[in-house]
Amino acid sequence: MKPHKIRSVFSDEMLDPPQWTKELIDLEYSELDIISIIKTYELYIALIIRSLQHIHKINDLYDWSNNVIEESKDWIYDHIKNSTFIEIYEFLITFINDFNWGVYKDKENTKKCYHYVNNLIRYCFYPNNKGKKFNIGIFIKQYHQKIGLNSNLDYNDEYKYAEGIEIFYFNNKQFIEIKLLIDYYSRLKYNLELKNEKNNNRKLA
Repeated sequence: MKPHKIRSVFSDEMLDPPQWTKELIDLEYSELDIISIIKTYELYIALIIRSLQHIHKINDLYDWSNNVIEESKDWIYDHIKNSTFIEIYEFLITFINDFNWGVYKDKENTKKCYHYVNNLIRYCFYPNNKGKKFNIGIFIKQYHQKIGLNSNLDYNDEYKYAEGIEIFYFNNKQFIEIKLLIDYYSRLKYNLELKNEKNNNRKLA
């Protein structure tokens, strides 16, 4: 199985990871610049994974996404100057830390969270908006029925806050492909760091 395709840095085209890398190398981006771009894409994916953890329960990606998000606090404000993404980042960090079964504060804030998550998913994986979606409210209702919380479901805050909200959906095959993409990025960063170190040593020789 091949890694999941990822959106080009420069267009809406979906590329295999080696094509994605070649595009940056052909434009003569430095090793450190490419590493910086990879870290940004990893953060996008980590925010997506953590925001959907209550739905998909991908345990190995849960730990990875937590680590990426924690490490991002050391570099994001120096590295990313896009105020729109910073707003998304800060809002989703709060959502991830404080949400209760997929909802956050009230209906308006819950809707805003999933709007941001959908935007990140669309940016990384579905630039043509062709991904499948499912209804968060129905998912919560069905889960509550499954565990026996059948009374007054229409008045349950979790259901009311999420009612009518749709989110892009990943199947198991796609999650495996995303895991392979993450592994690819990890190897690529390691090789770029080695190459940068060799170049620096050569300059000092």
